[in-house]
Amino acid sequence: RLIAFVRGEADFDASGKVISLHGTVQDITERKRTEIALQHAAEEWRKTFDSITDMISIHDKDNRLTRVNKAFASAFNTIPEKLIGKHCYELVHNTDKPPVYCPHALTLTRKTPGFSEEFEPNLNKWLNISTSPLFDEKGEVVASVHAVKDITELKRAERSRLEAAERHTAILKTAFDG
Repeated sequence: RLIAFVRGEADFDASGKVISLHGTVQDITERKRTEIALQHAAEEWRKTFDSITDMISIHDKDNRLTRVNKAFASAFNTIPEKLIGKHCYELVHNTDKPPVYCPHALTLTRKTPGFSEEFEPNLNKWLNISTSPLFDEKGEVVASVHAVKDITELKRAERSRLEAAERHTAILKTAFDG
């Protein structure tokens, strides 16, 4: 099916009667197909990004959020659009500057991925945080992608196993000392 862009003009005589028509027709079928394909690809990427259950965000060099997925926004009881432009440290850590252990700062400085495992009191959760650099065409880091996994339940299970092992050790010690 042909998709065309048509432009035309009419020439009129002194009485207002059309005396001639002239115009151009341009085939824009491929351009429209490309536009539709790009729209579908962008929508598929957005759906994929939002389907990830870990908190995913992109932070610029100034620690501002430029994109967040639904899981990230949900952690703050809001929608992604309301978080764009906010400083991550104000939102996540409720502070006026990034924390000392900030993996984003390391990623910007070292131009390599960063990792951190921290308890975040503001969210009351243990988090496994990884950052990956985003480069511009000159090879400069302009942002980083954050993938944050809530590992609170894993930490609780670890603590329970450790406490059980300590109890078991105390029982054995009492039995052998006794």
